[in-house]
Amino acid sequence: TGFDRVDMNVGTMENKGFELGLNTIPYKSKNWQWDLNFNIARNFNVIREISECYPTERGNINANGEYKTFMQVNNPFGSFYGFKFAGVYKDLESTIARDPGGKPIIGPNGQTIYMKFNYPSIGYTFQPGDAMYEDINHDGNINYQDVVYLGNGNPLFTGGFGSSVTYKGQWKLTAFFNYRYKYDVVNGTKLNTTNMYTFDNQSTAVLRRWRKEGDVTDIPRALYRTGYNSLGSDRYVEDASFLRFRTLTLRY
Repeated sequence: TGFDRVDMNVGTMENKGFELGLNTIPYKSKNWQWDLNFNIARNFNVIREISECYPTERGNINANGEYKTFMQVNNPFGSFYGFKFAGVYKDLESTIARDPGGKPIIGPNGQTIYMKFNYPSIGYTFQPGDAMYEDINHDGNINYQDVVYLGNGNPLFTGGFGSSVTYKGQWKLTAFFNYRYKYDVVNGTKLNTTNMYTFDNQSTAVLRRWRKEGDVTDIPRALYRTGYNSLGSDRYVEDASFLRFRTLTLRY
């Protein structure tokens, strides 16, 4: 046919919720009228069924800038997962792997064990100045077992409100605002302008990057096309709640 793919119905997703609207006239006289309006909505998104033949997860957590996404029955669509960012390794001692009690992990021959990334398939040993990720199971190895829920792109509430003033039925001044409350996004701009991975322009935030042992900062060292300093983590996940002034209209 010439097409390399086809869209298919591979499951069932349920959306339900509520919307409340309020319109009122607080003041009205022979020449003047003041109107107010407000609405708020809530949507509940749940996956009810997924075909066994359809992949339910995407994303390579071993690559910089990528997040893991899952589609799970009875959970909302739009959730993303990754690592918990814990700062920057300030010196060599801080890269030592530690057990749940905070004690250094000792190897079978009494050697010091340092934090690694995805051992043994990658086996990168973290160095001073590298990004630090939370070792959830305290095994000294940052891998898929340390991936956690980071956020959801579905707002808790959406809506808008406005006001208008009318004079003698001929002049009308109207203002309108809209909002979204409590929803998460990955700040791709922040990711691309602080990763120091290529020669691309960077944010002035990288001026406070780690440079020498002992530096305490939230920006890892600069590494050209190597390292794991910009893995998908909560470092780039932000609450994107907003209140936006949309329009101001004067009509005659």
